[in-house]
Amino acid sequence: MNIVSITGPTRQQALEQLCAAQSIEGVDALELRVDLLLGVGTEDLRDLIAECRIPSMLTLRTERQGGKFSGDHNAYVAALSELLSLEPDFLDVEVGPDVPEVLLSSPPSHTKFVGSYHDHESYPIFDSFVEKI
Repeated sequence: MNIVSITGPTRQQALEQLCAAQSIEGVDALELRVDLLLGVGTEDLRDLIAECRIPSMLTLRTERQGGKFSGDHNAYVAALSELLSLEPDFLDVEVGPDVPEVLLSSPPSHTKFVGSYHDHESYPIFDSFVEKI
């Protein structure tokens, strides 16, 4: 699957990136890196998702996960819940022992989860990766 990340950082830049990416042959989905979009609120995200002619994926990475979201665990859970309410095609979340409870409840009917795992210190052996998830 070929996914293009939309990183903004402004709403206008994100919209320009989104439009450009959709014109590239072979792009299967657009990933909106919510943690990298500055000053982009829920309604802006809703508008950006509406502009997607191909599947959309929302990603919110914490600083610990290599992203820019600096809120605590409760703020992260609240933000993910808000992103789920936008009903994207996909929601990308980091797999691990602290997967937010909101993800364990029923998601909106068509939102699928993408489980990511990032180890910034080493490359995991497949068997150890499977054990972690």
